[in-house]
Amino acid sequence: MPDLREDGCRLNRHMRPVRAVAFDFNGTLSDDEPILLSVYQEIFSEQGRPLTDDEYYETLAGRSEEAIIGTWLGVEGDALESLVEERIERYLARCGRGETVSGHMRDAVAYAAGRVPVAVVSGAFRREIEPVLMGAGLARHVSVLVTADDVERVLSALDRGLHLADRELAAA
Repeated sequence: MPDLREDGCRLNRHMRPVRAVAFDFNGTLSDDEPILLSVYQEIFSEQGRPLTDDEYYETLAGRSEEAIIGTWLGVEGDALESLVEERIERYLARCGRGETVSGHMRDAVAYAAGRVPVAVVSGAFRREIEPVLMGAGLARHVSVLVTADDVERVLSALDRGLHLADRELAAA
């Protein structure tokens, strides 16, 4: 790889110093998308509306819990809230000890945290992220955690979360 510090590198002249690093959680920091899929498949099958891998990845993956469960099962209110809680409980039973965070990812987070503040910005809930971070030994490296609990609309969680993380990291 070329040394980007060379005087002839145009990219170097336009880059500003990195002030922080923000990681998404599900499917990025935590390699858990197949686990999420299996939990949804179990719950949806129990509710009488099975879900295939293709249906999940093409139409539901990356959406909020309420959107995934509410859209697929056509539920809302207390029924939706109960199913979201069930999904979180099943998820934590399978990966709440940090086993979905690879050694390479743990090293990357630790490396970044040794240089700049690290944030986790996610549409997932705090109560499902924190145990994974603790189990993976990453909680001590994360300066800011912005979750679905911290935003008004989960669809805008990444944009709002990055804004909130920027403010929090500036104060850190």
